[in-house]
Amino acid sequence: MIFSGKSAVASFLKVSPVTKRHGESRILKTHPLHLFRIIQDVDRYHEFLPLCHLSKVYTETIVDNGRQFEAKLRVGKPPLFSEEYISRVTVVPEHLRVCSESISSQGNMFESLKSSWQLRRVDTTTTTTTTTVTNIRACDSDENDKHDTVKQRTMNDRASPPILGRENEWKSNISCHVDFQVEMTVTDPVVVGILDTVLLQVAGRQVEAFEKRCEELPWPDELIEQIEGQRRE
Repeated sequence: MIFSGKSAVASFLKVSPVTKRHGESRILKTHPLHLFRIIQDVDRYHEFLPLCHLSKVYTETIVDNGRQFEAKLRVGKPPLFSEEYISRVTVVPEHLRVCSESISSQGNMFESLKSSWQLRRVDTTTTTTTTTVTNIRACDSDENDKHDTVKQRTMNDRASPPILGRENEWKSNISCHVDFQVEMTVTDPVVVGILDTVLLQVAGRQVEAFEKRCEELPWPDELIEQIEGQRRE
């Protein structure tokens, strides 16, 4: 849930910045390179991500270990709540890593928003989800300043439906380990009170949305040719 503008309570009360992080680890039934392409295609986020209404990439530069670009995103459910912000995205192909960090926003829901995806190939038939929410920083004089695990759960999810296409021949042997992290810093006391729930719900739905996108989109021909070439060697 994303809110537009400061709450009435926040206009009278001030709290020290509170930062919390949420992490999810899953095994998805797809090739990591297929998911990696989808994650970095920010221009198309509005086509499948829940509550995302605008996603547009602007400036792009080449960096030593990959590329970096800025993108504008608008999320929410107007007229109830909405937030528009600019995110700087760094793509590291060598390590199958994508990181993003907000650099400006029009609303006041968060002071900063960071996320990262780390992918690797594995061979497995089960999907495991691990979820943690951690209190990273509060008032310097408060005991909450210590890292405090709020919630942790592990569960077995159903396997993803089969991906259609030429890759059906060998898809059962290819899976992707996904490590997704999201971190948010807020000062609005109303948002602070629901931050744990927000991170758990939004981040979980994000991973599920990308998983579904992998199922819906066919694997690129060059990826299929690469895998078939490796099988012939």
